[in-house]
Amino acid sequence: MQSQISAQKPLFSLDLPLNVKYALLVLLELVTHPSASIDEMATKYLISKPYLEWICANLQRGGLIDKPKEAEEIYALNFQPKQITLLDVVRAIETQANPVMGFETYSPDRRLIHQIWHEVRTAAQNTLQQYTLEDLCQKPNAYDWH
Repeated sequence: MQSQISAQKPLFSLDLPLNVKYALLVLLELVTHPSASIDEMATKYLISKPYLEWICANLQRGGLIDKPKEAEEIYALNFQPKQITLLDVVRAIETQANPVMGFETYSPDRRLIHQIWHEVRTAAQNTLQQYTLEDLCQKPNAYDWH
């Protein structure tokens, strides 16, 4: 049974970090416009070029995209859109291991909180693993959050 408080509004938001959203935007752009350059994406989405370069560098380090030798500012996907999961994107961009909501130490009184957040994180990872870039491309409003 849900308490009256939790029925009123969500207690917190589980949202993707902005850098992950921008990485998804870059990847979706590469799916739909394979010859798009960083300059074109920066202009189209009003994102700074250095920030997009940082995102692309992380996606490249994560093995999701690569830069053909002859193209300076154009990247290409290393895999088909159906092979790149949202979890792959998160892992490529979120390179730091983040403590769970500030609970860095394991003490007996925090063990249950850690267990719950571990379950939440596992559920989120499982969900992100189920969806691919191809799935997003099939959604008519995939770019609407921007």
